[in-house]
Amino acid sequence: QRKISKFKEKQKKTPEKNLSESETEDMYEEKTKEQCPKWALKLFKNLNDSLQNKMENISMKIEQISQTLDSMKTKLQETEERMCEVENNVDKMKEDLEAKNIKILNLESKLDDFENRTCRNNLRFVGIKEGLEDQDLEGLVKRIFCEILEASDGNEIEIERDHRAPRPKPAPNEKPRHIIMKLLRWGDKEKILKKFRAKKGFTWEDQKIFVTEDFSQE
Repeated sequence: QRKISKFKEKQKKTPEKNLSESETEDMYEEKTKEQCPKWALKLFKNLNDSLQNKMENISMKIEQISQTLDSMKTKLQETEERMCEVENNVDKMKEDLEAKNIKILNLESKLDDFENRTCRNNLRFVGIKEGLEDQDLEGLVKRIFCEILEASDGNEIEIERDHRAPRPKPAPNEKPRHIIMKLLRWGDKEKILKKFRAKKGFTWEDQKIFVTEDFSQE
């Protein structure tokens, strides 16, 4: 640039027609080519071409990286949207599950209450040996009623149904199954329980027997 300026100054001193700046630079470039060796010009051209190619390659790679980043950004946004949708679905499933659990608990409570109401007139006899009933479980139970009530009116208590607890018959050395019975009247059940509790222990034919209410297992 300094040489071009000097060249312009020389031009001003010459009587030749004034040239434009671009014309002056072209003229300087022509004079430089005339003065510069060919090998130097060739080397400069090769260096310039090589640098140009490298710049183009760098530009292409930057463009590729930019496109890749844009693609990754798009995929990340899509992933975030999907994650948000999944989280919303999970929250909804949790709410539905909680509502169903509450409904199940309510149904279980109602079922438990229903079973207890069904068993309202029931009694359980615990400790009576297996086989003593001899096909007459009701007669056996009424004899025990008479012992508990200390009166013969135990025979007047009406029994709707009676049976051993529904499980496999135990071995001789195992505990006997409970006897479950449903009385016709709730008052008879309460009278028997009251008498049994007052005794604070009851033994019948050398067997320690317990009488309890028959509630739901839950």
